[in-house]
Amino acid sequence: MANNKIKEDLLKLFDTLLLSYPDIEIKYEFSDDFKCYIASVDVSRLDEPTLESFSAMYLHESRQLQEIYGDDSPLFCMNEEWFKLSPEAISVSFYNDKITHVWTDMSENIFNVKIAASTQIPQVIEDKIPLAA
Repeated sequence: MANNKIKEDLLKLFDTLLLSYPDIEIKYEFSDDFKCYIASVDVSRLDEPTLESFSAMYLHESRQLQEIYGDDSPLFCMNEEWFKLSPEAISVSFYNDKITHVWTDMSENIFNVKIAASTQIPQVIEDKIPLAA
């Protein structure tokens, strides 16, 4: 299965989750060991009722990806409970203040943009990559 399509669907899922639950942080990467994307969600800032509704949504959405991609489907967990991500994993979260937002296009060209935000804006942080000047 084409990794670009899986990654695109994975990022759409993250957008959906972050819009509904802005207090979570998601880390993901492609795992050579598992031969698929792996993702872990930090839910430590969610209260119990919110965690329950998040868990139901997370399970439903991850099962949909499983139905589409089968063995190539991403693997999911919470708080790195079932697997650890590397220090190079990409972190996706939601913030209210000034942020550095790193966007990637489908050709993996990366550029850095400073944003002064008065509203919540999704933030993607990708370390250990060259940023265009």
